[in-house]
Parts: sequence; C-alpha cells; structure tokens
Amino acid sequence: MFALRSLPVIALTLSLIILSIACGGDSYTNSAVINTPAPQVAATEAPPSTSPTTIPIKTLSAKSTAEATQAPTNAWLSAPTDTSVLRGPRLQEFERNLPYLSDFANNKSDRFIVDFEDVIAAHPYPGQRSPVPHNDAQVYFSNTDVRWRDAEIPSDYPPIYAVADGIITGVASYSLNDHTEYDPPWWHAKYGLGITFAREGDVKINFIYAIEPYINLENKPDDFYEQFILVKRGQVVKKGDVIAYMYIPPPEEKVGVRSSTHVAFALSRQGGTNWDTYAPAIFSEDIVKEFGDLWLNPKEGWGSPSYGNDWARARGVPVGMGWMIDASENPFTDWPLDVISYDGVRDLELDGQARLNATDIGFAKEDLLFFSDGNGDHVSEEFDIPVEWQIMVASIGGPISINATLSDGRTMSISDDGPDSGYRQRISPVMQPGLTSITVSDPSAWGWAFAIAPAGSPHVIPGENNSNPSCPPGCPPLP
Repeated sequence: MFALRSLPVIALTLSLIILSIACGGDSYTNSAVINTPAPQVAATEAPPSTSPTTIPIKTLSAKSTAEATQAPTNAWLSAPTDTSVLRGPRLQEFERNLPYLSDFANNKSDRFIVDFEDVIAAHPYPGQRSPVPHNDAQVYFSNTDVRWRDAEIPSDYPPIYAVADGIITGVASYSLNDHTEYDPPWWHAKYGLGITFAREGDVKINFIYAIEPYINLENKPDDFYEQFILVKRGQVVKKGDVIAYMYIPPPEEKVGVRSSTHVAFALSRQGGTNWDTYAPAIFSEDIVKEFGDLWLNPKEGWGSPSYGNDWARARGVPVGMGWMIDASENPFTDWPLDVISYDGVRDLELDGQARLNATDIGFAKEDLLFFSDGNGDHVSEEFDIPVEWQIMVASIGGPISINATLSDGRTMSISDDGPDSGYRQRISPVMQPGLTSITVSDPSAWGWAFAIAPAGSPHVIPGENNSNPSCPPGCPPLP
C-alpha cells in the first residue's frame, strides 16, 4: 500500500503479563488461555459506612508525605529524548523510588493513552462480577478515516502516550493470537508495550498496552510493527512521551469476525497470571468523562463498518474505568465496586446499574410502535398492532429470555440466552397484526430493552455492517 520508514529492530518479547488483551477472550501472552473466561467471583458486602477509615487501603507499606510522588504538572508532547537504558543497580534504584499505586487514587494522570480525536468508541474494564469478564479496557479506531488511509509513515498514524512516568519493561513487536480452534479458523498478530510506573510494596505495577490492528501480516514482513515502536526495554519515559504509533489497516486488511482495530489497556501485577489485573482507574475525572462518552455516543454510530462484536461490552454500562469489578481488581481498596472512577471510596456511592434505552437500540424513533426497557422480570400490557411488525430485543447479560405471546395464543421465543451471555441484540421475523404481549425473564437484573416497528423498517444491529474480513476463511498458515 505504501512504504513505511524503518526504525531500529526491537526483537524483545514481553513477559507473561503481556499480551493477552484482545477481543473475545484473548490472553496476555499465550493461546492456551484464549477464550477461557475468568472465574466469576461473588461480591462481598460493602461496609456499612463509606468513611475512608472503614475501608482497607490496598497498600502493602506506608509512605511518608515527603516521599509521596506528586503527579507531574506538564505532559511532554514528543517522543522520549533520553533513550538510555537502565540496568543493574541503576534500575534497582529507579524501581525502589517508584510511587505507590495508592498515590494514584488522588494524584490522577491527565494524559490518556491516545488523543480522543483519534478514536471512535471504547469500553471500560468489565470485571469478574460482570456477565462476561474481560481483563482490559479498550479504545477503537476507524478503518475508513481518510487520515489513516492516506498515511505514509508511522508518525502519520495516531500517537500512543506514556500515561505516567516510568520505565519500559515490556516490548513485543510480534505477538500471535491463535484462533485456529475456531470454525472457520483464523489468527492475527499484534504488538504491545508495558510501563512499570508504580509498586505495591515490592510488587511492581505495570501499565499494559496491547496494540491490535487485527491483521495477520499477510504480504508484510514479520518485523512490520517494529517501525511503530519508539522505545526499548529499560528506557525511562515521562508522562506524555509518545511511545508508539497505532497502525490502522484499511478494511480489506482486517481479519476475523471480531475485527475492531483497537488498543487494549489495564494495570498488571508483575509476576502474576493473566488475570492478576486491576481496572485502569488512574485517570482524571475529565478523561473518565470523555472516555465514557465514547461508548455512550460512538462517533460513527452503531452502524460503523469498523465495528466488531467487542464494542458491545459497554452498551448500557455507566461511565467509569471499570464496571462490576471484584475486590482483587480494585487498585485502591479491598472492596468490590460496581463502578470505579475515583479513589475506591467515593466509588461506593456510584450507581452501577447498566441500563438500555429502548428508543435507541436499532430502530429510528419515528418508526416505533411500542417499546420498553428495564431490569429484572417484566410482563407488558397487551397491545394491538394494526400492521405486520418486527421486534428488536437487546440484553446486557444472562440468563435472559424474551417471548412474544401472539393473538392466536402461541408463544414465540425472541431471545433465550444462558448465564454466560454478554450483550445480545436480535430482530425477529415478520409478525402478523393482532394482539400481542411481551414477557421478559431477567433474574439477574442485568437489563433489557425491546422496540416494535412496522415490518421492514430500517434498523441497525452493531456489527451488521462490518466489512467482510480477509480471514476467515483463507487465512495463511500459522507462522
């Protein structure tokens, strides 16, 4: 498509903490855990008081006020100028002086991983208490944006920033996500970075970036992504440094049915497993609000051709950096939270209920005949529909079933999903005029919506307009 300027070869791989962040259950590094969901962890009861004195702070040792690291006041706007690599005693001294993770409860970063003008959608960190847990948050890019279609060199693509001062401890210029167990089989190659930026006692905390264009590098060299990485392992970076560029492929290069070009991010406890992660709740309130707006109002709408199934993880979810997280996923306190945006204490007061809007799930508002939404079980009133009609249903989690009782007394199943179901959206076949009622069984109260419109009314289902990927079928053999 075009010639790209080469940067020095970076032939290092990440440790087990990098990379599994990907759509649909990719693991940080190894394909053995792909599509293996995290265990559901039961919520424990929050304390009767929300006073900070009643909440165990997640800090393994205390720091004096004089030692506390304050958030940097100025963000750098360019690539790192100091490319020296720390090793041995210098590295150990640097790591000893890292701030405690608890410092970020109130000293939030004002530098997000990308510029918001460059991304079109997002989802927060879905915790182990959510319908379908995942170990990252994500931001998505448009594959049809003319800025990326006309790009010629790496710096023409969106910059990816260091979100805090730290040291690069993971660089992967080629990481394989093997989905050949799927039918049809497919796979893709990604790249990624890790920054050690904080600690909990002697445990180092990493900010993980999994950079996933969703291509398999067919007709490209295996070192193609190296030119998009600006840092090397052991290099000190400052908040705001440009550490990489995001390669955004044209639609014809994408692979896989879940192909949304994205960067996934989370906090990882060094030396832990793929699921020893924290929700990335280290950002300022302004960033959290703008991040939330990306899934409440995706810039290209739910009909975007760049959409893959993973966008829907945030449908109806309240604004925050994480949703329905377990205590082990809370970076600041030892309590599970329905939403995390702040310091782990204020968050106890946030409303974590996910809610769908029936007027905005697929049909145009002006075409709606009847609609309803809610959480929990529901039986609608009986209504008379004078024309042939279709019903659109959406649900956030399972188990859930939605049935229509027709005028002749028959019951038709519109949706029936089990307990491991995430967001689902469906449209029914054409129904005949007559009296109808809708029954919803939603025992976990995750949330649902339905909307009825005349048969053949224009509609949008997320992912429906996704362009046909080059793979599958036809993926080249695994390397």
